[in-house]
Amino acid sequence: MKRSAFIYMIILAHALPLYGVETAASITADLAIYPEAGIDEGGGFAPVTGIYTAAEARITGDFSLIWPVPFGDNPLVSGNTLIFSTQLELTPVSIAPAVKLTFTPIAFLVFNAGGRIGGAWDFIGVQGLASYDAEKRTYISLSPFSSFHYELWAEGIFQFDLAALLPGEWNHVVFLASYKAMYEAITRGGENGKPWVWQGLYEKANGWKYISSVVIGYQMPLVLQMAAVQAEFEGYYSPSSYHTRYEPWNPSFVTISVSPILNFQFTEKQSLLVQFRFRSRRGYEDASSGIPVPEREHQTRQWYFDRIALSYTYRF
Repeated sequence: MKRSAFIYMIILAHALPLYGVETAASITADLAIYPEAGIDEGGGFAPVTGIYTAAEARITGDFSLIWPVPFGDNPLVSGNTLIFSTQLELTPVSIAPAVKLTFTPIAFLVFNAGGRIGGAWDFIGVQGLASYDAEKRTYISLSPFSSFHYELWAEGIFQFDLAALLPGEWNHVVFLASYKAMYEAITRGGENGKPWVWQGLYEKANGWKYISSVVIGYQMPLVLQMAAVQAEFEGYYSPSSYHTRYEPWNPSFVTISVSPILNFQFTEKQSLLVQFRFRSRRGYEDASSGIPVPEREHQTRQWYFDRIALSYTYRF
């Protein structure tokens, strides 16, 4: 049976191109280092007080089927595609498969929608999936695979390259703007606006949220393929995602990130993205009082240096 399935996959891989379907596969390894950025008290910019406070690691495998769907010979629509992708994400505290459908109706617009579901466990002090206990005023880890994290999203992307108007290998000034609406939740532990943790990220809640991003970059025919700056905005649509007891914490707070980005293209198959992220967070007057974060009262916005991230991709 296993041998027959393997032979079938080989035949399928060779047969798909005959029907105009292309395949693509890649694996991406991510590593992020988070320095210590003082305490979240007051506004302004928090100084870096230590070179390390946490780390994040992730491996993601991706397999895609690509259908060309040209609407004509015009360059704006001749390269249209429909892509169905499957992914598997593995971190030290979680595993999560995902599916995504991407449609490019015209060269400067991309739409995608998808979903992801995953289970988690604790590892060396990092909580994979946990729920906030208001009485104990702490996050209690959930048993592995007793609850699942899931997200559903739809996203629109506008992209533009100056070289489309002024051809030339040194004329690639690129612009990208995206907006994603996403419903994120856990199946148990997030009822009635209760905060929870996923992959060591705290103060999440069941509900609709948005992620908006703007990228401006310069692409070059060098190993350093692109230098760019990204601004990202993330928040919940409604404070009702959280219980009313957390209203002083300001559930509608918009997190803003500004990130210089460098992308190195070593070969057609290998690339490395380096990100330096500066981020804003809630500032409190009582940050050093020992009161748990979701119980605090938001006062202002504070900026800090959040992380250095590396993302290596190998395309098969």
